[in-house]
Amino acid sequence: MTAEPDRACGLYDLNGKIVVPARYQWISNTDTKESQILILKESDHSYNFLNKTNQLILKENVTDFGYIHDQNLLLNPFSFSNNYLLYLKDSNSKYGLLNEITGTLDVPCVYDRIIQKLELPDHVYYSVEKSGKYGLINEKNKIIVPIIYSDINIDLINSEKSEDILIIASKADKYGVINLRNETRIPFMYKELFRISNLELFKAGSKGNYKIINASNKVIVDESFDEVANFELVASDDFTGTNTYQTLCFKAGSMRLINQNGEFLSSPVDMQPHNGYKSFDELKFALVKALDSDSDLLLEEFVNKIAPSQHILFYLKQNMFDHSYLDFVDSDYLKQKYLSNLKAFKHMIWKEESGILYRKSSLTEVTDFTLYRDGYITNVRNKDHAFGSVKYLEKILRNSIKVNGFWISTYFMKRNFFSN
Repeated sequence: MTAEPDRACGLYDLNGKIVVPARYQWISNTDTKESQILILKESDHSYNFLNKTNQLILKENVTDFGYIHDQNLLLNPFSFSNNYLLYLKDSNSKYGLLNEITGTLDVPCVYDRIIQKLELPDHVYYSVEKSGKYGLINEKNKIIVPIIYSDINIDLINSEKSEDILIIASKADKYGVINLRNETRIPFMYKELFRISNLELFKAGSKGNYKIINASNKVIVDESFDEVANFELVASDDFTGTNTYQTLCFKAGSMRLINQNGEFLSSPVDMQPHNGYKSFDELKFALVKALDSDSDLLLEEFVNKIAPSQHILFYLKQNMFDHSYLDFVDSDYLKQKYLSNLKAFKHMIWKEESGILYRKSSLTEVTDFTLYRDGYITNVRNKDHAFGSVKYLEKILRNSIKVNGFWISTYFMKRNFFSN
């Protein structure tokens, strides 16, 4: 039972005995279905948790909590290995991990950041930062990769076995690849190194001068590129068990297709690589920053990133709502449409101090999860299904999708788009 004297919340059992005194702004379940804990919000940036025996879990309140992005920069409360861990941020800005099932602090708040997670059947691995150095721990706070590196990256890892995992790391301002035994697999020799395929293909070099290499540090094609997109699966042969992947390689304003064997599949065509947001949170809070800004320059930058470019449209061929083919999409027109809508929203509604027309917390304080749905990676909410009572932002952000590593708005895919 919840009581609300003077708008404060507490908990009482069925006999009327106080479980939690009525001093909290709200009391709620977490977004994890299997969770055995309750969230207690005492004030802004002050939270504690109640376990299943009605005891406060933490001696001191924390300032923040939430879920951690996975290796694909997706955010959701699910776990196929039954490791349900929330990050906590304490009053000293240190991070740890709270077990939602047992109600125990499995990882104490000693890290400067807990960055990403990689979930396997046997363990969940977390990339962490401590004292300016990076490494890897597991769900029990065992250090797997020593916290000695100047950077670490677990993007796009796709493996069911711990022994097969390869991790990008850097030391002395040079990047290489290590495994979970901290053995060097690719020498620390590159200024930049990014995984661009779950086939263990990487782009290596420096900005504007990338080679494509494999896990043996072998170049798969001699040519260098200004940019290389992520590889995408384009065909599967169930009979032979083989898959075909391809990527877009950009150089001097032109694009060529290449497969995983380093074979060119097309002649050069005019095209620039997409410049966009790689996580939905990055997109959402870039919008908040643009709406808060006195200038509209950030808003212009925002719409340039959420509109589908030629690069994105190369892979996005169908309308996700009615499955019709996208025969023609004018990106410049879409940018103008987005910008005019968002400018009007910003200056007429968002800047309205009374908050009557739009509840900003609907955008800033509600978690957007990301998951696969109907063949697309998209955003979804467990609470507050839209972005407030006014629908401008819903048109721009709801059902955003991730295409070739970037998040874009699907506003242009609506049937009535050109009549709006």
